[in-house]
Amino acid sequence: MPILAALIEFRRSSRFDFLSAISAAFVLVFFVAPIILFLAPPSAPAFSKFVWMRSLPAEDAPYVWAACLVSISYLSIAAGYLVGPDRRFFVWQREDDTRKYLVLGLVFMVIGLVSYCFYLEVVGGPNSAFKNVWELRKGTPDVGPLAQFAFVKRLAFFVIPGSVFLMQFASRKRGAFAWGLTAAATFLTLCIVVFFQGRLVLIAYVAPILLAMWVMRKSSTLRTKLLNVCSTVLIFGTIFAAGEMTRPMSVIVIAPGGPPPALGGPQDDQLSAEVRPSAQDARRIDRLKTRVHLPNPVISLGLEFAFPIVNVLTTVQKVPGTVGYRWFADLVLPFLQLVPKRLVPLRDHLPPKLVELNTRFQVGDVEWGIPVDLVSFGWYSLGVVGVVLTSFGFGWVAKNLEGVLPSSTYGDWVFRFSWLVILAALVMYGDPYWFVIELFPWWVALLCYLAFIVMRPFESTADN
Repeated sequence: MPILAALIEFRRSSRFDFLSAISAAFVLVFFVAPIILFLAPPSAPAFSKFVWMRSLPAEDAPYVWAACLVSISYLSIAAGYLVGPDRRFFVWQREDDTRKYLVLGLVFMVIGLVSYCFYLEVVGGPNSAFKNVWELRKGTPDVGPLAQFAFVKRLAFFVIPGSVFLMQFASRKRGAFAWGLTAAATFLTLCIVVFFQGRLVLIAYVAPILLAMWVMRKSSTLRTKLLNVCSTVLIFGTIFAAGEMTRPMSVIVIAPGGPPPALGGPQDDQLSAEVRPSAQDARRIDRLKTRVHLPNPVISLGLEFAFPIVNVLTTVQKVPGTVGYRWFADLVLPFLQLVPKRLVPLRDHLPPKLVELNTRFQVGDVEWGIPVDLVSFGWYSLGVVGVVLTSFGFGWVAKNLEGVLPSSTYGDWVFRFSWLVILAALVMYGDPYWFVIELFPWWVALLCYLAFIVMRPFESTADN
């Protein structure tokens, strides 16, 4: 309820700002999803993909702790956002040089396309890659003469910010050439993202494009609106066509012991005995929930977003009892993880990843992982103090980032909404490892954006 009250308070303005997006993520992840989780019977078919969620703590203490920590986290985020600076730390160039957007876009696109083509050769060529697409999503095999260069897979995602830079270029330059180049870059980006089967990555790429169309609708001409409709159809058509190209071949390759993580996760035989609910407990819980009927699609959707609350319930029981606090070491360790392990075996000497500990506590040692949310990361780091510091810093960074991202053209709005979606996703995926590794192209793009588009540090309010 504190989260809902804060959401209403900060939504009084007509602008959907970064805090509004974070608030919406909190309501979805820590309010709506837990309700569906607790009302859904463990015998529901949707639990076949989330077996570990069937067994929840029987004591009241973890739930009280979880509710308090979630409330503390949100209030700390709001406090950090409110105390953030109201002015920009940088001054934008008065003469907007469109060539910089073009250069950044082309450089990022070339890096991404070359890396993607090279990755296909690393895994045995295009035919082998498309036949084993599900297996490749789990990881690149340590076989073949080029296996040590598998890290180029991460560089392939440079096409995402690259195509957004080209959108910013086309929004300023206009003309058939600029928009044709942008359309080609968007098409290639969608094909690559669909190939790697990253649902979150795909949503984070497509949603800002559609949101920017919606924001600019009032100032758009009828011709532009028709082009937006055609673009939307082409985007979803490309996603469907690229998905169909990989699906028939990918279903042939099924990971031993159950479907791969892309299909939802573990089966009963992949979990240790202590995390499985007994048949007696399952029947007892079912009897308590027989008065509530939820359609299986609703349950399935709710469970997709329920892992953060399960993380918090598990973390408060295991830390610092089973393992000690990590003292924010995870803010540094991901940068060491950037070193390719097949070239320099540095990772063999590093502490276990936070996601590995989180997964081990809930399901044991398995090949896949359960992501760590923002609240759990704070607790892993330093308990309640860690939750406060992490959340406050997160809110403060969100406010600063909102101040430096422009909103003049359609492309600017796409870039801005991309970071809005990323920040909202960090509520669920709050592990710094996810941000540093999985979002490597995006924070490199942000640094390049600030370095090449921003003219000089802020000096006086008169320069604004």
